[in-house]
Amino acid sequence: MQALVIGGAASGKSAFAEELCTARGGTVLYVATMEAAGTEAARRIARHRELRRGKGFRLLECSRDLARAVVPSTDVVLVEDVGNLLANELWSPDSAGVACGGTLAEDRVVEAVLDGIDVVAAAAQDCVVVTNSIASDGVSYAPETVSYQRAIARVNARLARRADAVVEVVVGLPVWMRGNEEMWRERGR
Repeated sequence: MQALVIGGAASGKSAFAEELCTARGGTVLYVATMEAAGTEAARRIARHRELRRGKGFRLLECSRDLARAVVPSTDVVLVEDVGNLLANELWSPDSAGVACGGTLAEDRVVEAVLDGIDVVAAAAQDCVVVTNSIASDGVSYAPETVSYQRAIARVNARLARRADAVVEVVVGLPVWMRGNEEMWRERGR
């Protein structure tokens, strides 16, 4: 079973996704995609590590090229998160695409991200993917940012179409768009 958890920055989506994973029971593999590039990123990584402490999650840190990751077999995999993985693929010099604003780079990056998620999901009975809700502010951005917005929208749409459960987290509250909490918890028993 696959779930997509979407939300804005600091919406509570990560905490909710972790709850979904633990509700399934069994071993959870936490796939962390953020690169520790700079003090703010390092601070956020440290905060997430602290929040995960004591939950018994196994950890796989993989900031890009997820399709090549060696993923151990597990009951549940949590991918945290699509926004970081996509940015790393778009803007890292040795990754799937380059931030040129071109459709080819976007296409390659979208496929690389989806292929990577497929690889880690195949290692588990259940997969929870966390992603960002962006581009609803109506602000005009630089071409590189618009490219990122288009790419994440495409990834999110494809993940949502194939997910058994889609949940948007708004101000810490889950809004089930597909499936429901009872269905998710029942399958975990």
